[in-house]
Amino acid sequence: MEEKIFLEKIEKLGGRLYIAGGWVRDRVIGGESPEKDYVVVGFSEDAFVRAFPDAPRVGNSFPVFLLEIDGHKREVALARTEKKSGSGYKGFDVRASAGVTIEEDLFRRDTTMNSMAYDLSSGEITDPYGG
Repeated sequence: MEEKIFLEKIEKLGGRLYIAGGWVRDRVIGGESPEKDYVVVGFSEDAFVRAFPDAPRVGNSFPVFLLEIDGHKREVALARTEKKSGSGYKGFDVRASAGVTIEEDLFRRDTTMNSMAYDLSSGEITDPYGG
């Protein structure tokens, strides 16, 4: 599916589509990155599965799906929050829901450099944490 078609479908169903992480970072510093990680805001997992039934879920602890976009397998995550609840790498409570904002999703990322998102609809970069 073309990225434009993916965007239109997400918006038609009431969601917003962003690219987050390294692709945005590289774009800001003037480079290019072949890897795009998508974040969908305004969707529950059930709504995403109904809209894209052929996209396999690849995330174990949170909803991340694999979707072919512009001829490449891309990860598409639903916006989520994380709260430390235990020890180690897996000691987190994860909440993914239609009510999670892009700012809440970006807050959980590992570095401020990766806590930026590119809004595919407006072309604007969201950078609430000074990435």
